[in-house]
Amino acid sequence: MITHEQWEKKYLHIVIDVDKAYGGQCVDAARSHMGEVDGYWDIEGVCGAVDFFTKYDSMPKLKAAYHRIAYQPGMTAPDGAKIVWDITPNNSFGHIAIADKATQLNLGILEQNGFDNPARDVNKGTSRGLVKRETSYGNVLGWLIPKEKPVEIVVKGKIPPAGASIATSDRTAQNGQYWLNKTSDPGNPRWMQLINGTWQFV
Repeated sequence: MITHEQWEKKYLHIVIDVDKAYGGQCVDAARSHMGEVDGYWDIEGVCGAVDFFTKYDSMPKLKAAYHRIAYQPGMTAPDGAKIVWDITPNNSFGHIAIADKATQLNLGILEQNGFDNPARDVNKGTSRGLVKRETSYGNVLGWLIPKEKPVEIVVKGKIPPAGASIATSDRTAQNGQYWLNKTSDPGNPRWMQLINGTWQFV
């Protein structure tokens, strides 16, 4: 395996076509990073990038390898996280990219066949290959982080314990899971943990 930094140096401006179909797609870049950096080459196939997030529970290999972190304002995506965007009226596939030097306000990413490409064609990929740019967290569903690595979700200096299970919402949470409460005090989001059916601040 190689590091995130080595992967970036190896592929920046290079077309990545892991499955040898449809050219260099966003999923090809994500799969390359999953394999070469995280060590997971056999994650299930998807019809669109959004499936990595929305079909997580029905993908046992993905679920065994990665935490699925639902984005909430105030979070920072750690380097190497696989960022997943929701579908839009003009894109029924969603999008996936790799976080790189993100902050709470700006999302630094490494991506292929991204939304900023004027010649973007979801059926053919992009000839520009892997590019680096900054974007916002708009329409981001969340991200995937390898389970053997610490869950680094910075919210004003507060983080859940390493390896914590993060709930996608407070309504679907299971005992022991963590959730970011940003409604009781919007200016100071705080982590909570569900213990015996009751939410407790941590």
